[in-house]
Amino acid sequence: MSLCLVPAVGSASWSPSKRSRAVSRKLELRHERLTVVRGDVLSAADVDAGVHGMDAVISAVGQRKGSAKDTMEIFGAHLVSAMRARGVVRVVSLLGAGVAMPGDGPPDLGRRLMLFAMKLLLADVLADAQRHADLLRDSGLRFTIV
Repeated sequence: MSLCLVPAVGSASWSPSKRSRAVSRKLELRHERLTVVRGDVLSAADVDAGVHGMDAVISAVGQRKGSAKDTMEIFGAHLVSAMRARGVVRVVSLLGAGVAMPGDGPPDLGRRLMLFAMKLLLADVLADAQRHADLLRDSGLRFTIV
């Protein structure tokens, strides 16, 4: 099985910044069954290249200080498009605790407090993650959101 692993923005790989969306050189993972594809999550062509030849995608894309307020949404749109074009149907995306999905039960007190704090302190990030989740949910792809 071939997996396309997309690390968190600003961590070891795919790191958008204002001037250069070049990839950090810190990602030095090596394994006979792993292919590291360097690129920009905000570039449809780069996302397509990353998906090409893969059986599934694991994504930990997120925002960091200075990134666009729609980073996850743009990446999600590129990802869904590339996966459909390449016939890749399985994606796992790490988005965080604040994202609401169909089937979620009513939030308990702890979740309500956490959502209140997230909406107060990270409203743009939470909204971007929710838009990304909505894109996956409506895509027809087999997805898991963590």
